[in-house]
Amino acid sequence: MKGKTLSSQSQGLVLSLLNYFQDKDNGGPLLLLLAVQERVAQALSISLSTITRIQRRLSSNDNVLRSPGKKRPRKKSKTTGTNYTRGLEKMCEAYP
Repeated sequence: MKGKTLSSQSQGLVLSLLNYFQDKDNGGPLLLLLAVQERVAQALSISLSTITRIQRRLSSNDNVLRSPGKKRPRKKSKTTGTNYTRGLEKMCEAYP
């Protein structure tokens, strides 16, 4: 699933699913970490790199997950025209 943006709520679900697979009911790791990440990726249909990125983000940001900002289209600046078009406009005005 390439190019999908996950909100903070979705990222939290990924983390809770990871914790579930790691610490079943016995309090110990259920599988090796890489196998857990692969199972979570398959269960949620997201890439393995997305899962590792969420884990890194959680460990570096004091347990706070933030949604990425909305991508907004940029306003295009209006050009006044090139010297060539300005010259054509002047010529058209001179010869009505």
